[in-house]
Amino acid sequence: MAQVITICNHKGGVGKTTTVVNLAHALAKMGKRVLVVDADPQANASQTLGKVPPVDQPFGVSDIFTDKARVFSTAFVDTKIPEVKLIPATLPMFQLERMIPETKRVMGFKAKLDDGAKESFDYILFDTPPNLGVFQLNALAASHWYLVPIQADSFHSLIGLEYLMETAGFVREDANDDLKFLRALITMYDARTSVAKTMSQEVRRHFGKDRVFQTLINRNTLVAQAVIEGKTVFQKDSRAPGAKDHMDLAQEILDILGAHNGA
Repeated sequence: MAQVITICNHKGGVGKTTTVVNLAHALAKMGKRVLVVDADPQANASQTLGKVPPVDQPFGVSDIFTDKARVFSTAFVDTKIPEVKLIPATLPMFQLERMIPETKRVMGFKAKLDDGAKESFDYILFDTPPNLGVFQLNALAASHWYLVPIQADSFHSLIGLEYLMETAGFVREDANDDLKFLRALITMYDARTSVAKTMSQEVRRHFGKDRVFQTLINRNTLVAQAVIEGKTVFQKDSRAPGAKDHMDLAQEILDILGAHNGA
């Protein structure tokens, strides 16, 4: 049965989508079946993973909300990575948020996450927009875990995190009592700078050492180039340090969830 993880932060530029696509590829390289749900209307994960541009996809996230018959197991498409499937972001999502009825403003994803999808995948990863709007709330309501990327070279990354955690708490109370905080993930880390070192210490002080991944996602030129080219770092160079960082992250997640589930 799939483990469902939302990658979220209300701030942009912290590495959410980069984490999603590279974690998905890392898990696939470990033999896991992965579904990425691109719940961000900017569609960057869909651009990276999709075989065709989002505008040309036959269906996607919008259909989860607008088509009564469309569930997760009938909404995904193939990607450039054989072991990874995708429910793509589609252009109507920009208008959809204002049109979603009250009954689906939190529970739309959860209602459509069917057993067929849960049994077909080992991991379902939600990419979310940089706000606490409908799509992020829906993703949290459908997830077992949420992971928060935090940019290591900006103290602004910590501002407002209490509100994000509080919002997740409200979702847990009102819509999904299975939701748990997985860890905070330090991204764009550069050990050469005092800011990154100080920020890493502050994140661990803020959350507690046991609530921050030991793995650091280091700032890496190849990762940045892969983003520009619409690739995962593994497609760019599977031996790159950035690829190792994401393999280490995937293994740490497997270890944490394995220990939680008594494996």
